[in-house]
Amino acid sequence: MEFNQLEQLVAVAEYQTVSRAAEKLHISQPALTRSIQRLEEDLHVFLFDRTKNRITLNENGKQMVRMASELLERKEEMVTFLRRFDEKNRIIRVVSCAPAPCWGVVSLLNKQFPGIRIESGLEPDENFSLERLLDGEADIVITSHTLSKSGLVCRPLIKERLFLSLPPAHPLALLDSVSFADLNGQSVLLLTKIGIWSELTQKML
Repeated sequence: MEFNQLEQLVAVAEYQTVSRAAEKLHISQPALTRSIQRLEEDLHVFLFDRTKNRITLNENGKQMVRMASELLERKEEMVTFLRRFDEKNRIIRVVSCAPAPCWGVVSLLNKQFPGIRIESGLEPDENFSLERLLDGEADIVITSHTLSKSGLVCRPLIKERLFLSLPPAHPLALLDSVSFADLNGQSVLLLTKIGIWSELTQKML
């Protein structure tokens, strides 16, 4: 018994006639008829009631169509699972809330796993990043806070600071450090695609 025979049987049930099923499957009607007959021979069971110009599913056939549909659905699940499993063994997907920590992690992974492809992306929405991790769409996420979730391992990675560049004559240039309050009301040029830093600075300024 082959999967294509099951697909053909389900097609005959769906389209009601062998000729229409053959047309949809892009095979000849005699070829489809022979395939169905071989399936019945393999099963040692008749699946159709036959008259001179028509065949119809009998009770055996109806049961077989139901089980064949379930098997074909499981087949698709199996193929999808195996492809994801294979991909998971060949790709490490990193999602980060900010760009700089991601650069370091990707560099480290490339050295540690030279035969594995590393894919990385920026995602400021840390709740969405966690969902992707739990759903298996990401293997590593970099967040700005500890994730306390069962089944996850969370470790400190890096401390990142935001720097301000300004002309020497600017009043703020005399300060050792600058707070968001000091910047409030100032005109500031901000880099794009900086993850959570973008939302934070817009909120605080």
